[in-house]
Amino acid sequence: FFIPTTPIPAAKPSRVRTAGIALDGTQLSGSAPVDAILGAYTIAAFDDCGGHINVHQGYHYHSAVGCTDKSDSDDGHAPLIGYASDGYGIYALKNAEGKEVEGLDACRGQTDDVRGYHYHAASPSENMFVGCFHGETVRPSGPDGHPEGGPLRAPDENQS
Repeated sequence: FFIPTTPIPAAKPSRVRTAGIALDGTQLSGSAPVDAILGAYTIAAFDDCGGHINVHQGYHYHSAVGCTDKSDSDDGHAPLIGYASDGYGIYALKNAEGKEVEGLDACRGQTDDVRGYHYHAASPSENMFVGCFHGETVRPSGPDGHPEGGPLRAPDENQS
């Protein structure tokens, strides 16, 4: 996975393929393709953590149901569960008081003074983590699967 360490807001929101990665290293998958799954009779039940295994991705999550909500915040904000493919944090659906966050944008994000822009995972019934990407994502385009120009490197300190 290539995830920016410093998110860059996009000119317009983009479609979600792979939502990102959980703090435990498990892929946060995009929406399950329900029509294709039902049409091919290949439904794979989700476990208690909202995930399952398949031959293409291995084990991955399709929803946040509490297994990844292990961090606590000092201000009662929903816990961080992972990072989206555009580098912004993904937080749980509910805060420490068990309430859902209000005022989210179409991507399921919001901005606050502590975290900046960030997402809140959707409920399991919505079949997604985030609605779209607010930021730029890195797309491998080089012949070796890395972004054009080779592997990602930290910028040279003398480079502006």
